[in-house]
Amino acid sequence: MSAPRLSAFLLALLAAFAAPLAVTGSHAAAQEIKQTPAKKREVKAGLLSERVHRDLTRAYDAIGAERWQDAMAAVNAVLARGNLNDYERAVAVQLRGHVHAAQGRYNEALRDFEEVIRLDQLPNPQHFQLMYQTAQIYIMQEQFERGLRRLDEWLQYTDTIPAGAFELQAVAYSQLGRYREAIQAIDRAIALSDKPKETWYQLKVAMHFELKEYAQAARVLELLIERDPTRKNYWIQLASSYLAQEGSEQQKKQNEARALAIMALAHRMGLLDRESEWVQLYQLYAANDIPYKAAQILEEAIGKRIVEPNRKRWEDLANSWTAARELNKALEAYGRAAALASDGKLDLQRGFILVDLERWAEAEEALAAAVRKGGIDRPCNAYLLLGMAQFEQGKVAAAQRSFTEAAGDERCRSAASQWLRHLEEAREGRARVAQAGAAN
Repeated sequence: MSAPRLSAFLLALLAAFAAPLAVTGSHAAAQEIKQTPAKKREVKAGLLSERVHRDLTRAYDAIGAERWQDAMAAVNAVLARGNLNDYERAVAVQLRGHVHAAQGRYNEALRDFEEVIRLDQLPNPQHFQLMYQTAQIYIMQEQFERGLRRLDEWLQYTDTIPAGAFELQAVAYSQLGRYREAIQAIDRAIALSDKPKETWYQLKVAMHFELKEYAQAARVLELLIERDPTRKNYWIQLASSYLAQEGSEQQKKQNEARALAIMALAHRMGLLDRESEWVQLYQLYAANDIPYKAAQILEEAIGKRIVEPNRKRWEDLANSWTAARELNKALEAYGRAAALASDGKLDLQRGFILVDLERWAEAEEALAAAVRKGGIDRPCNAYLLLGMAQFEQGKVAAAQRSFTEAAGDERCRSAASQWLRHLEEAREGRARVAQAGAAN
């Protein structure tokens, strides 16, 4: 009786185990490209002895039940024989490789699959599928150069290329820093698919960012947002892609405006939930000369405790309200910031505004705090303003002390001297009035 060929059942099961690994994802919506192979392979049909056929059938039964140890024992029993022909050995070693792969032992699987490819005994469908699967495992194991070499070899023999093959190429190229080739590969995958996977576009965005091609990245991100407008990261990345683009000052301003529109829409959709995102939106409003909205955003973020209410954020808020000419709101924010500060700089800012508003008593309090805390530039200016606030309240002696202190700095000496002369003239005037009254 002649030795049996591999049965239809065993061939079907072998093909199932040789299906692409999860590393390439689902190809349900993917199409394929047909080509004329650059190389051809011819192999004679192999034969299994009845005994080897029987033992391998037991191994397949164990695999079907996921009894991996039993499957491995059955395969090893076959391989332990010394009289196997090359075809029998190739079938057994391939089966052992699939058991290794099913158990996550990919290095062992690779050794087995490489041996099978070297033996060059399997029929074309199984041989080529094994080459493809081996490329997948290499790439999954981060052996990208080997994976690409095996994939390139497979491409020379196959007459049908699925979109997933180009995805594999793109992943490997990207990890090797070959970003341009990665983009070209993923573009081919996208072009072949009725419904390209979201991860393909994400990979393309990442490659454009690596190449500093921010305008191209923006176009891909706009497609991603159309597909899923609820993904916050796409909005953030799109804004960043506009801000990173080079160009003239006018172009930069236009891109800042685009970035602001993107972040503002993400805010209205309720997508922003991190401090950095709210701060970026505030900064974009400020950069686009919209201080009122900048202040509103920052105030909202502080109120919701999304942004930490520290000295810097209160000062930022105060500056925005000041730019918007909302001075009362600015004063409140400066006061909050000053309470957290060890120096008098923010008290001085409060003092400037209060003097401008002619709220003299509050101005005196703020300016006194500024000089008391110290750490301010040109303290003589603070003393000048303090003297003015005191003078306007009729506190002449206190005002004279403040102006005298200011006059000690040559940068303020001229202004302080004028005030001191003014005080002296006012004092002399009051004295003359008093003398005249006494004479009458």
